[in-house]
This record gives sequence, structure tokens and C-alpha cells, in this order.
Amino acid sequence: DKALLKSYFQSIPHSREVNSVDVRVHSGKGETLWVEIRTNNIMWNDEPAYLIFFSDITNRKKVEKEINNLNKVLETRVAEEIQKVKQQQQLLVQKSKLEFMGELSAGLAHEINQPLGGISMGLENILLRIEEEENVNKKYIKDKFATLFHDIERINKIIEHVRIFSRDQQDVFSEEINPVSVIQNALSMFKVQLKNHNIDLKLEIQRDPMIVVGNPYRLEQVVVNLLSNAKYAVEEKEKTGNLDSYSKSIRVKCVTEKNCCLIGVYDNGIGISLKYINNIFDPFFTTKDEVKGTGLGLSISYGIIKEMGGRIDVESK
Repeated sequence: DKALLKSYFQSIPHSREVNSVDVRVHSGKGETLWVEIRTNNIMWNDEPAYLIFFSDITNRKKVEKEINNLNKVLETRVAEEIQKVKQQQQLLVQKSKLEFMGELSAGLAHEINQPLGGISMGLENILLRIEEEENVNKKYIKDKFATLFHDIERINKIIEHVRIFSRDQQDVFSEEINPVSVIQNALSMFKVQLKNHNIDLKLEIQRDPMIVVGNPYRLEQVVVNLLSNAKYAVEEKEKTGNLDSYSKSIRVKCVTEKNCCLIGVYDNGIGISLKYINNIFDPFFTTKDEVKGTGLGLSISYGIIKEMGGRIDVESK
């Protein structure tokens, strides 16, 4: 490394500190060796001089190279393992989604059947008018078709939302989102189920606009998970019997609190035993039977909220 060595020696007179450089040299046997050169400016017999140390560091360089190679291999292995974990987490998230889609299918069918019924009745009315009247009122026809198109648009929105919510989102994007809209979307898929099971739903939604950063479909999955757990809790309490005037109730709250968005799901159900309260966010932990739960919902919810920079807590009596 002649050029490096020359540059190093040229820099020495301009420096008062100890300097060093690692260079490769040829030995008398034709081998390439590594040498560390350390230089210090000194005074010798009242004259400026240079104290220079030459050290053979060939073995050290070999070890450094081996360590670097091992580090590169380790980094590659770690990256591969992280990717595997991410893929497994994504599979678990998707599995949880599909479980809930099966649970919500009855409610979704009702949401679609309602506008479909309106479309069917509207078309029958138009056909009757055409058969009964020679000169059909154009305004009546236009108004009817406007209503039909509104119902069709409603069905399209429901199907599109379910399609996006249930698909496997490999690229998890973040954006500014309104948590109130997320809650309303979750309830659009869930409120029919609550109504069919005679569960009273109360909403405490702040009117002022709120913005958080995250993935809207993942946050919606958290809300759906919590609503599902609340529904299970109130139905389990109902099964215990001997509950005079017990009315199943779920309350959903969304307000700003100390510069944060607080989303709360409350129920008057059976509650969580104190011995389990510290385990509910553990993967695969569940007190439900195998048919009703896999123990993924709260674990996934915990990961999603942490991913958004938030916190998820539980309180129970």
C-alpha cells in the first residue's frame, strides 16, 4: 500500500497526536503481511523527531476478517428469521380475520339482503306501473331508479369493504385515519349480530375530528376483536341464569384524552378472573372451548396497537 503509506507520512508533521495506519507489505518470503504503523512526534536531544512502532497484525486481521464474515452470515440469518416471524405473524392475523368473517357472515348477509329486497320491490313497482299505465310518469320512473341505484351502491360499498378488510395485506401501510370512521366500519359488519342477539349497543363518540396514524383495516380488526369478546362475555353471563332484569349491553367509546385517542369497548358480561388477567394478551391463551376461540384475537390486537405506537389495557371486575 505505497500510496497509503506515502500519504500517511506526509500527514505526520501536521499532527501533534499519536497516529496510526494499517498497511499491507511484502515479506522476504513473498507473503503479504499486515503491519500497523504508529507514530508519535517527540523531542530528541532538543530536536523534533518521530517515534515509530511497526507491529505485525496479520493474525489480528485474519481474525477480524473471520469475525466480519461470521457477522455477515449472522445478519443474513437474523434477517431471514425476522422475515419468517413476520410471515407467521401475517398468517396469524389473516387466520384471525377469516375466523371473524365466518362469525360475521350472518350479519353481512342481512346487510346485503336488505337493499336487495328494496331493489326487488322497486323493480316490481316499475313493472306494475308500466303494465297498468300507458303513459308512465317519467319523474316516478327516475325517482325509483335513483333509489335502486342508491341500494346498489350500498351493496357495492359493503362488498368492497369486506373484500379489502378480509384480504391478506402483505404490505402493511400506514396513513392518517379517523378512528370514528374505523369504528363505524366495524359496527357496520357487527351491529346486526348484536341486534339479533338482543344486545343493547351504546355509542359515546366525540364529535370533534380525531386523527391517528396507522393501518385502518388493522385498527378495525382490533375493534372487531374487542366487540366479539364483549359479545361472548354478555352471552356467557346470560347463561348463568338467575339474573333478574339482566340486559346485555355493550358500550363503545371514542374520545380524545391527553393528546391521545382513547377507544374503549365496555360490556356488562361475565368478566375476567384475576388469575387470568395477566395472560389474556399471550398468543393462543384462551378460556373458551376450541370451537369458540383460538386465543389469537387479543394477542393480535396487542401487536397491532403496539405497532401503531399505542397502548392496550384491560380492566375487569
